[in-house]
Amino acid sequence: MVRNKKANTTMRIPVNLQDVSNKLSLITPRLILKKPIFLSRMLFRPFIQHFCKSKPLRSILFHTHYKCNFSCRHCYETNFNRTNEVPLTLSEKKKYISDCLKAGALTFDFVSGESSLDPELPELIKACRPKSTYITLASNGYGFTENKIKYLLDTGVDKINVSIDSWDPEIHDDLRRKKGSYQSAFNTINLCKKVGMGSSITIFVYKNFTKTDDFNSLVNYAIKHRIRTGFKTAIPLGALEGDIDSLVTQEDRNALHTLHRKYSFLQRTCVGSKDSTCPAFYGLITITAYGDVLPCNAAHFTFGNLRRDDLQTIINRGRRVKYFNESYTGCPPSDDEQFIESCLSKTYETDPYPVKAEDVFSELN
Repeated sequence: MVRNKKANTTMRIPVNLQDVSNKLSLITPRLILKKPIFLSRMLFRPFIQHFCKSKPLRSILFHTHYKCNFSCRHCYETNFNRTNEVPLTLSEKKKYISDCLKAGALTFDFVSGESSLDPELPELIKACRPKSTYITLASNGYGFTENKIKYLLDTGVDKINVSIDSWDPEIHDDLRRKKGSYQSAFNTINLCKKVGMGSSITIFVYKNFTKTDDFNSLVNYAIKHRIRTGFKTAIPLGALEGDIDSLVTQEDRNALHTLHRKYSFLQRTCVGSKDSTCPAFYGLITITAYGDVLPCNAAHFTFGNLRRDDLQTIINRGRRVKYFNESYTGCPPSDDEQFIESCLSKTYETDPYPVKAEDVFSELN
């Protein structure tokens, strides 16, 4: 006798356990008390995406300006000054932040030269609706005081992300071309902990760096203090323009992936796991201080300018390019030499900057 089994009608929502782990690691007593709206938006986002079949933006990398108190050897942000555009006004920046919120943005990362030097920063933080979003300030960590960090915390900043290039103070200071920058960076991290500000570090990784004692010392520090760490792999831009030999190897990528699997709070910038898809235009965009919208900080192609184009139109344009859709895994400007040779190289010694996407990607013609 054949028995009819009752159909299983339970609705299943795909869950990425690693993504859940990453999100849970963000939760702190301060966020629970101060930002319940943000937490609810973050935790329920997978359900909203599943039922609405939508792909709202998640993260915005917002360049406020390009002024900096450092002149780091591996910087490529100064390239953006090669433009015919005029800097965005405060009112324009606030408007575009509002547009991003309407598009679903959960997090804002203020990046620049040195964002903390921008006198307009408090107004921009307020425009992000701090109770509903998570706000990070990227910084070299130089010159912060306890009072300054407290002020930023009260304004709405949730985390300061400090760049660390080496466990050796002399090497770090040399790469940053600023004596005392190493000590200042770690002082800032300690002050963040003291006043309740979130903190994270970004480590610049180049070819074979993962095999060094220097790298292992930085990783051990991050593990010991359980501090969120992003590994920013070398991109052949700026001072490294065209330098393919500095790119990380497959061994390096595997080492970073192994670390991420063991410690979810250690991950490659934007590329969490080995098979992660590029988040550009589906979860992340970069907005320059001149209004250009880029796939990310490492792909300097403008898919439109917010002064002339609607944000959603720009996003849809970006999703047409094969390198920036959900079927592409890895980081094109760091991992894909064909992309670097055929696309990224078109940004070299080019004016105005950044390069128009339609001049590079055939899908847009």
